[in-house]
Amino acid sequence: MFAKYDFRGNMLLARTVVASGDQRVLDVAHLSDGSIIIAGWIESSVVFGANPDTDLPVSLSNSNNGKDGFITLYDAADAPLGTMRVGGAGDQEVTGLAVLPGDRLVAVGNYTQGATVGGTTLASAGGTDMFILRVATQPE
Repeated sequence: MFAKYDFRGNMLLARTVVASGDQRVLDVAHLSDGSIIIAGWIESSVVFGANPDTDLPVSLSNSNNGKDGFITLYDAADAPLGTMRVGGAGDQEVTGLAVLPGDRLVAVGNYTQGATVGGTTLASAGGTDMFILRVATQPE
């Protein structure tokens, strides 16, 4: 569930994140325009909600039977704008986020047996490996 509360503890907003299987949010970051970014992992598929501009679901499906990492952007009104997957064979987890000056985002995590981000595949050196990603928060 995605919920927003005021400082007195009154619920202002509640949205359900629909998922099958296990999922975890491991970090959250805040941008200067009020947007937030969440990161973690999923084990099957998840729907974060509908994009307010397109009314299409913002969703991810897992690429295998292990964990896939994700990074999801919500606008200042708490509507999901988009998501990206870190997937592949084995497990992938996005474990941390940092916002640099100018709302530039860095994501870190770990993977086993390789990881694919967009069209780029990172090979595994064996065991658990780490990754560091720079992620755009605005269209380029």
